[in-house]
Amino acid sequence: MMHFADGLRAQGHQVQILTAQWENHWPDQVMLREVPITRLPHPAVPGWRTFRYLRSLARWLRTNAEHFDLVYVAGLRYDAYAAIGALQGLRPVVLRAEGCGESGDCEWHRQARFGNRIRHRCMNADGIVTPSVAVRDELAEARFATNLIQVIRPGVVRPSAMGEGLQQRVLARQAIAEINADLLVNTDVPVAVSICRFQHSQGLCQLLYAWQRVVRRFPAAQLWVFGDGPDRDLLYELVLDLELRNHVSLPGTFDVNHEILAAANLYISPQTNEMDTLPLLEAMATGVPVVAMDTPSNQSVIRHEEHGVLVVPGAPEALAAGIERQLQQTILAQYWAAAARERAQQEFTLEQSLQAHLEIFDQVL
Repeated sequence: MMHFADGLRAQGHQVQILTAQWENHWPDQVMLREVPITRLPHPAVPGWRTFRYLRSLARWLRTNAEHFDLVYVAGLRYDAYAAIGALQGLRPVVLRAEGCGESGDCEWHRQARFGNRIRHRCMNADGIVTPSVAVRDELAEARFATNLIQVIRPGVVRPSAMGEGLQQRVLARQAIAEINADLLVNTDVPVAVSICRFQHSQGLCQLLYAWQRVVRRFPAAQLWVFGDGPDRDLLYELVLDLELRNHVSLPGTFDVNHEILAAANLYISPQTNEMDTLPLLEAMATGVPVVAMDTPSNQSVIRHEEHGVLVVPGAPEALAAGIERQLQQTILAQYWAAAARERAQQEFTLEQSLQAHLEIFDQVL
């Protein structure tokens, strides 16, 4: 969302981001890349905190309606419910579906309290953007109007120039080590990177089981898993249980992923939901060899043994074999990575994504 907002701002549009103030000591107004961000109160108390946040969101939207033309909401959940209810046709509301399957919006509607009511209100949105055909089909099956749904792939920012190959990796590792000394490694150490939210982490658990196999063959190899979320403690305990403390790091999150990816020998996308597509595309655009799950979404981005390696989901041994293949057959891996970079930089650019969004915004305004 930050890349998207920054891209709109660069094209001359005025953008304001609303989000929750998850910690009381956080400032309620900040600027990031010249984009103003307003954090609305989200009391850290049980019971009514979600209600209070949604009431604050609805009040802000109604109070400031004359200052904006359109609202774009990430997810078809509480924020979407509040935005559509608050504006009541005063301003168009476009929603962005966040995923499908067990972590997607439709499954959340089935499981969450008041989920069915929220689903029905989301059907009143002026437009819905999905990151893939799989998400679109799931929404259609849930009886969302197909004429409101538009598939728009996430767009990646073109990486800044940091050299090529080994030179790029050396510079990137030096920059990361200056930020986090725990990530200081020699140039010849194989480093694999994964970037995702630590939630519904079956895929990440499978990655750790696979990595246990990988280090038997590559004892010096390091896995950096960037992200955060409610399953962080669970994953850290699994790292300890598998005796991977010296081989796996959980460094948290970075604002920009380019240097992380440029420092890696390999990018691994272990999740099967749609929300992890953007880091995968960023890795492709950076020219890093990739291993991903063989899902419909990833198949639309990567052709197996043409842009990288796709492996069967839920099988740590298959994932380990794919990782080992990319680390061992380096010439072939770089050949596939070059093809993936060309595809990402031609077919999945931020400029293309922005243009597709602006066309939808123009239609509903």
